[in-house]
Amino acid sequence: MGCGKSHEGKRLAQKLQWPFLDLDAEIERNEKKSISKIFEENGETHFRNLESKYLKKTVGYKKAIIATGGGTPCFNNNIKWMKDNGVVIYLKTPIEILAARLEKEKELRPLIANFNKKKLNIFIKKLLEGRKSYYEQANMIFYNHSDSDLVEELSGRIV
Repeated sequence: MGCGKSHEGKRLAQKLQWPFLDLDAEIERNEKKSISKIFEENGETHFRNLESKYLKKTVGYKKAIIATGGGTPCFNNNIKWMKDNGVVIYLKTPIEILAARLEKEKELRPLIANFNKKKLNIFIKKLLEGRKSYYEQANMIFYNHSDSDLVEELSGRIV
């Protein structure tokens, strides 16, 4: 959350002239409700199953940039499927940068909407610690600092 998967993914797809797919947007479009509504009405397990279902539907893309939700690799053995069917990139971003970005858009993210700055930092740190073993299985890890040009770095290594 907040590392730039969608933003940088769109830019990279444009540079490479490949299709771009945001998995969360695809789920919302097909399910005709927001991710937060799916969580609220059906719970996380249902959402994670939908996430896996829509992820596996991307198998037909030969060259595409697909931005997944931050939890996607952590459930239903998705990280293995992702690596078996593509190149997985982890945009490793410092907590301070994530917190600053998320602070600006808290109202759009129900999970963190009521967090103050301290609570937000603690939440991000715990989340990253819990997901670290999945994220670090990525084929490539890019250190996403505010002054880095990820598109240039990534495009040179993906093609």
